[in-house]
Amino acid sequence: MTHKLLSRFVRFGHEVGGCVRAAVCFGTLFAAAIVLHPTFALAQPEAEVPAADENGAPEPDPDPVHKVGDLPVPSIETLLNERAVDWIILDTDDFYVVESVVPRPNTLEKRKLEIEQKQEERRTAPAEQRKAISEELEELNFLYVALPDVSGNPERRIPTRLIKEIVHHEDLMMRRAKMLLDEKDIEHAFELISRLEKDWSAWPGIDALHNEFLLADGKTRLEAKNWNEALTIFRELYSRDKQYAGLSENYGHGIDALVAEAVADDDYRRATFHLEELTSRFPNHPVFEKYDSQFTAQVNKLITEADAASQSGDYRTATMKVEEGARIWPRTPALLPAYRKHALRYQRLHAGVLSLPEDGKSFFLPTPADLRVQPLKSLPLFEVSRMRDGTAYYSTRFLDEWEPYDLGRRMKFTLRQFRQPSDMHQVIGSPDVVTQLLRLISPDHPEYDERLASYIENVTVHSPLEFTIEFRRVPPRIEPLLEGIRFGNPNSSNESESTDASETDNTLIGPLTDVGGYRRVAVPEGQYAIQRVLPEPDGLPGYHIAEIVEHKYGNFEQAVQALMRGEISVLPELPDWLVRQYQEDEEFLNSYRLEKLELPLVQILQFNPQSRVLKTRELRRGLAYAVDREKLLKEFILRDEQMRHGRIVTGPFLSDSPARHVLVEPRRYDISSAIAMVVAAKKILAIQKVIEGEELPRLKFLVEPGPLQEEAATEMARVWGIIGVPVDIVVGTEEGNGEWDIMFRSLQMTEPLVEIWPFLTVSERAQLSDLDDYPDWLKQEIVDLDRTSDQSRALERMQELHRHLWVDAALVPLWEIDQYRVCRKTISDSTAKPIHPYDGVDHWAQEPWYSPTH
Repeated sequence: MTHKLLSRFVRFGHEVGGCVRAAVCFGTLFAAAIVLHPTFALAQPEAEVPAADENGAPEPDPDPVHKVGDLPVPSIETLLNERAVDWIILDTDDFYVVESVVPRPNTLEKRKLEIEQKQEERRTAPAEQRKAISEELEELNFLYVALPDVSGNPERRIPTRLIKEIVHHEDLMMRRAKMLLDEKDIEHAFELISRLEKDWSAWPGIDALHNEFLLADGKTRLEAKNWNEALTIFRELYSRDKQYAGLSENYGHGIDALVAEAVADDDYRRATFHLEELTSRFPNHPVFEKYDSQFTAQVNKLITEADAASQSGDYRTATMKVEEGARIWPRTPALLPAYRKHALRYQRLHAGVLSLPEDGKSFFLPTPADLRVQPLKSLPLFEVSRMRDGTAYYSTRFLDEWEPYDLGRRMKFTLRQFRQPSDMHQVIGSPDVVTQLLRLISPDHPEYDERLASYIENVTVHSPLEFTIEFRRVPPRIEPLLEGIRFGNPNSSNESESTDASETDNTLIGPLTDVGGYRRVAVPEGQYAIQRVLPEPDGLPGYHIAEIVEHKYGNFEQAVQALMRGEISVLPELPDWLVRQYQEDEEFLNSYRLEKLELPLVQILQFNPQSRVLKTRELRRGLAYAVDREKLLKEFILRDEQMRHGRIVTGPFLSDSPARHVLVEPRRYDISSAIAMVVAAKKILAIQKVIEGEELPRLKFLVEPGPLQEEAATEMARVWGIIGVPVDIVVGTEEGNGEWDIMFRSLQMTEPLVEIWPFLTVSERAQLSDLDDYPDWLKQEIVDLDRTSDQSRALERMQELHRHLWVDAALVPLWEIDQYRVCRKTISDSTAKPIHPYDGVDHWAQEPWYSPTH
C-alpha cells in the first residue's frame, strides 16, 4: 500500500511539475508520507491521490525496486547492444535501474560541489536574489532520473541525501570486464575495455583495469607458450606502470623461456639480447642472475683453454676461444683483458656477405664472391694498383725493377730481396717465376697459354734474383701480358700446398718457394675462411689481419644488423640504396667508413657461341631490343631514379675505357623491333632446319649468384616470354648439367686488349681453337688485334672491334655499378683508393670490437 502510494506521489509530482504547487497540501502529504514509510522520501508528494479513471483503468504498477545482490551484473551482450542504464543504490541497500544520469562520472561529488558553490553565491547575493537562489538550492538536493520501461511518466527525482552510491553503465562494463578476466575470457574483456576507452577514455579506474587486462593477457599467452607475444604485452604494461604487481615475475618467466630456447639453438647472442632487455627493466632479476652465473662459468673455462692454446703457440685457437666467450656472455668480468690479448695477437677479420666463394655450382665462371678472395689466394706477378681515365696502372710485390732493352724486345727483371714481417708473401727467386712462365709457354703442359707463348722467344736466368725474357714481337704493354703469372692455387683448400714438382716436370729449374698469400681453412657451415700462410713472428710491436672469415646472411638488412651487433666488422659488398642511405647518416659515419672502390662492376649478357639457335644474329638483336636497361638499373639494381652510382654501358669494359668506340650508343629499348627480329629469326631458323615450325626451344638463362642479379634476370625472362622467346632461368647456386644459352655475369675488364679474347671464348686463356665457333671476320679481327704491338694502333683496332661487336649483337652490355665497402673504424687501413674489397688486407690492423675503446 505504502509503495503504491509513493509511486503515485512520484508520478503526480512530475505531471504537475510545471504548475504552482499548493504549499500546504504538499507539506501535509509529504509529512504523511514520511510517517507512513521511509521510502516515501524518494518521491515528490501529490496534492491528492487520484482514483481510477472513469473507464476503470487499473492503477500504474509501482516503480521497480531491487535489492543489492538480487540483480546480476549485465551480460556483455546487454552492455554493448542495449540501452545504457545506471544503478542508484540507496542507503537502505535498495537500488533503482535508471537511464544514464548526468553529470557523470562522480555524480554525487559534482552535485555536492554545485551545492557548495550555490550556498556561497547565496551568502554574498543581494536580498532580492536570495529567494531564487534558495529555490535553486532546493532543486539541487534532488537528482532527476528516468526509469526505463515503465508506464506513464518515467521521470523521477530522488533526494541526494538518501543515495549511497551511483553505479554508472561504464562501471558496470568494468565490473563485467573484471569478471571476464577472472574467467580468462581475454577476448571479450578486451572488447568491453576497447569500447569503454573509445567512448570515455578518461573514466575513473579504466587505466587500472587496462593494466589488469594486460597482465592477464600476458599470463594467458605465457600459459600457451607464446613467449614473444606475452613479452610484447608485458612491454606495454611496463610502459604504463613499471612497478605493477606481478609484472617483474611474469616478465622473467617469458625471458627465461626465450633464453632457454636460444641456448638450445646455440644462439647465445639472442640469449644475451633477451637478458640485457630483462636487466635493463628489472635490475638484479633472479632469472638474469641465474644465467649470469651459468654463462660466466662457461666463459671462464674458455678463457683458461685460450690461455693454454696461446702458450703452446696455437694463437688461432686462442682467438677463437675468446671469440666464443664473447659470443656466449660478453659480461664476463675476466673476458675483456683476455679477449684483447688474444684477438690482438691473432686477428680475425669477420665480414658479412650474401654469397660465399665457391658457392657457384652450375655457374662455372668465377663469381663476384670468388673474385673478392682471388687476389689473396693467388698472388699475381703484376696487379692493378690504380686507375686513371680508364687506364690501369700496375705494381708488384715481387720485383725491384723491370727494364726494357733493344726497343722492348728484351726485358730484364730483378727480384726483391727483402720483405716486411706483415707482408703476406715470401721473398721468391728466379726459379719461382721462371718455372711458372715455362709452364705457360710449354705446349705439353696443362697450363699452356698459346697466346703468351707466341710472344716469348726465350727466357734466360742470370742469377737467383735476375732473369731476362726475349720477345718474338713486342707486346703493347708488358704488365698485363705477364699478369697471368700467379703464385698459389686459388682453389686449394689444404692447410699446405706442395711446392715440389715431379721429377718429370721439365719446367722445374730449381726448388720452389711457398709464396704465401691466404689459404682456405675449415670453419662451420655458412662461413668461408682464408688464413695467412706465412704467420707473423712473435715479438712484434703490432700484428695484422691473419684470417678473413666471411659469414653468409639471407639479405643485406641482416648483414647490416650483424655489423651493428658487432658480429662482423666489414661489409665488402653493399646495395646502392643502402650506400645512399648511409652516406647521409652522420651517426653511422661516426663509427664506420663507407669507402668507394676504384673498380666499378660491369654486368652483361653473354651468348653461348655453341648455341645453334643464338648463332642467328636477328634473334640476338631481338633479345637485346627487349632489355629495358634503364628501367632495370633504376628499379632493380640501384633503386634510384637518378642513377647516381650507375651508368648504362656499351661494351664489356669500363665506361671510361679508351677501348670504347665513342660512336657506339646504348641500344634502345624497342619492343616492336624486338618482336620483328624474333619473327625474322624464327623464319631463318626454320629454313636452316634448326627448329621445326616456328617454335623456339626453351633457352637456358644462366645467372651468376646474387639476389639483385636474379631479380633483374627474372624481369628480363618475363619480357622475353612476351616477345615469343621462352626462357628457363638457371640460378648459379643450383646444380646444373653445364648447358646454357645466355649468361648473366659480372666482370671488371681493366685490359681489353688482353682480356677480350678469353672473354669472348668464355675461357681462362686465349686459345686459337676456341674461336672456331665464331664467324671468320671476328676471328681475323681478334688475331689482328693480338698481333698489334703499338699501343695506339691496338686501341684503334679494339675500338673498331667494339663497334662490330655492337652491330653483330655478340653480347648485350647492361650497366656499370660503383662498388662500396663498409669498414668499422677500429680497422686501420693504409690503402687510400682500394681496388678490391680486401686490397692490402695483410697490412690492416684492427682494434678488437670488444675493447674498451670501442
